[in-house]
Amino acid sequence: MAKKHVDPLKAKQKKQKIIAAVLGVLFVGLLGFDEKTSSSSGSTSSSSGGSSSGSGSGSSSGAGVTGAKAPAPGSAVISVNGTLYSVSLGTDFPQASATDSSVVPLFHLVSLTAHSAKISIAGGSYASGAPTVTLTENKPVTLMNTADGVRYKLILKPVGTAVSRTPAPTSTSSTTVTVPPPSSP
Repeated sequence: MAKKHVDPLKAKQKKQKIIAAVLGVLFVGLLGFDEKTSSSSGSTSSSSGGSSSGSGSGSSSGAGVTGAKAPAPGSAVISVNGTLYSVSLGTDFPQASATDSSVVPLFHLVSLTAHSAKISIAGGSYASGAPTVTLTENKPVTLMNTADGVRYKLILKPVGTAVSRTPAPTSTSSTTVTVPPPSSP
């Protein structure tokens, strides 16, 4: 009986397709697992210390079940290069302020959980082609604008982080800056 001749290139391609399919299923499974673990927040602390900054619709897993899923927050505090911004879900950031009107929104807050946030590029895309990047609480992520090389360090701050507002000046004092006279030619 004659053995069937197998083309080594076709065999290699078939093997690669099988590996890609298995890894794809594994990747989807890990994403589902990650979403499930990062979006579930156990009720370990019961005191809120005052007002709630977020609103959203959460779902309870059942009546009378302890550790039910808390509602998703409606806003987050995100540090961009060391400056804290309060960002509402579905909005672009950083926003221009009274003290700095030259700020241009670069990022968009796509989704939010108690300990993670997904952001996209406002009016653009990531070089990798990914639609979003996930920020995890207190873990810095550095993004670089490939057009001009500027780097942005983003950090999702814990729920309840206060954003300091610089109060409007109430005094009439002024600051004097001395400028040297131009040198003569």
